[in-house]
Amino acid sequence: ALVALFLMKGDIGEEFSILYFNFNITTVGWYFSVVMLIAYSMTSFFNPYWMKKMMYPGSYNFMYLLSMAGTIGMFFAKDFITLFIFWETVVWSSTFIIQLGKSRKASYIYYVVSAIGSMATLFAIMLAYSVSGTFIISEAFAGLSGGVAIAVFATFILAGLAKIGIFPFHVWLPEAHGSAPHTFSPVLSGGLVKMGAFIAFLSVTAFPAYEIFGNMFKVMGKPFPIYFLMALGAISIIVGTMMAIKQEDAKRLLAYSSVANGGYILIGILMLDQVGFAGGMMHLINHAVASAAAFLAIAAVAYRTGTTKMSEMGGMIHRMPVTYLVYLIAIISMAGIPPMGGFVSKWLIFQGLANDGMLFLAAAAFFGS
Repeated sequence: ALVALFLMKGDIGEEFSILYFNFNITTVGWYFSVVMLIAYSMTSFFNPYWMKKMMYPGSYNFMYLLSMAGTIGMFFAKDFITLFIFWETVVWSSTFIIQLGKSRKASYIYYVVSAIGSMATLFAIMLAYSVSGTFIISEAFAGLSGGVAIAVFATFILAGLAKIGIFPFHVWLPEAHGSAPHTFSPVLSGGLVKMGAFIAFLSVTAFPAYEIFGNMFKVMGKPFPIYFLMALGAISIIVGTMMAIKQEDAKRLLAYSSVANGGYILIGILMLDQVGFAGGMMHLINHAVASAAAFLAIAAVAYRTGTTKMSEMGGMIHRMPVTYLVYLIAIISMAGIPPMGGFVSKWLIFQGLANDGMLFLAAAAFFGS
């Protein structure tokens, strides 16, 4: 916790090093860190209640704080080595926490998908370094072109797609969210998947993808690689929504909802349109708060009843009215219904897509709500 607080000190643009790790405080790093700390702090209030039921409470607390420090270190990383080490810190600590839940199989699936993204990222880092001769993120990306640029972009953003749960890498979300300890599922959905959004942001800004792919074949005014990723986001919205409807377990339902909302965030960020991008960044914090609140409401019900199956929750509105109200508000926000914040961010994404004439993506985004 002290490391996390120390890293949050300083002015925008300030650079500093700790134990050979290089950091750069940026506005985007601050924003993502605030989102992450909101999810962690919301969940921390519930942790003491669950410590009595956990077999290894000390290990859980250590890994919990380690994953939090890892996310903040990644958001402020100045070079690829710092980013990759803190990324792996989050992956490993999360893997050990997930297996403290109902199923070790879920942790295996989570680690395999994360390992695919990690190895792809490492390949991108080494390839960019071989061309640029530096690990500084902004400098390493600036000199890329041609086939090398395409290879670096494709492999680097793969980690982001895997972490945010974009189709077809969404398979880990229902398993991990459904099986993880009830107090860690809110962090997975509300916080850790946003690491993937950060990688997507770096892929279109620090890279910079629009300039490098400017002469490539365009679809609806967007370079083909960018539009292809946006289409994957639209498919994730549809798949996540359809799969959520079929779920009997409340946590798995919310997990598939996170797949759909990850699609909204990805589309908004990749648009780099003033309206759509603002919607994507706003939806990032809206979903973080709403998803964490919904998972914590289910955790409260599970704490009292011992189940997360919705068929066994009849009449809970009368026994736990406050929990019901929290869950209702969270669901309304994630669905994009006025007057909640989720409506505003989704509307901005709709408007950005409509302004660019992307009717297929707009239809998918509308369908998801």
